[in-house]
Amino acid sequence: MKKHVLLAISILFMSGVVVAQDEKKTVEKKTFNRKGLILNTTLSSLTEPEGGPTWGLEYRLSESVAIGVDATAILYALPETYNDDSRRGFRVRPEIKLFPSWWRNQHRAFYLSLMGTYKQTTYEDIRYPMPGAIEYLQKFKKRVYAGSANLGLQRYFGEQGRFIMDLYVGVGLRHRRTTPNDSYYSESWETPFFRIDEDGFNPQFAFGFKLGYRF
Repeated sequence: MKKHVLLAISILFMSGVVVAQDEKKTVEKKTFNRKGLILNTTLSSLTEPEGGPTWGLEYRLSESVAIGVDATAILYALPETYNDDSRRGFRVRPEIKLFPSWWRNQHRAFYLSLMGTYKQTTYEDIRYPMPGAIEYLQKFKKRVYAGSANLGLQRYFGEQGRFIMDLYVGVGLRHRRTTPNDSYYSESWETPFFRIDEDGFNPQFAFGFKLGYRF
């Protein structure tokens, strides 16, 4: 009798372990957006007017909150946008993401985010000091400060959802300053309307397509 009781207890114990492991696997499958570190690259930065490779890190603090930062090395300019090929610089983008529970499921999660941007580039261009004067090559430095509110989607792939596709769009405001520019202060702060691709305040349109891997 005691042997049968011990055998029954052993069977129940082993069954409990197996069920617990199955439940753990089920929970893991349903929480692909769980805490962890994500390494990503932004492919869309390669096709921007001032482009280059981008690498980023994102850390999921919880299923609902994540923080991240991207860094871009600006190595070239698209010929149809700028005439020179001397543009070099960098861009840094810190970001905080919020993942509402009603926008999440096993394989994807929509999110809202706030993103900041600092961009700095240097380039050379021909300067004409006055009509009839001899032209000369001038080196310029451009700085951009921007912020945007974004709507994005993360899609998880693989058995454990480690491969990630991230797509976002957003709008915001940016300010650009180019030096040297003698007319900068009068153009940037006194003119009350937006100008596209000029110094001063302008709308910021954010877009990005990323591929990543979660550790």
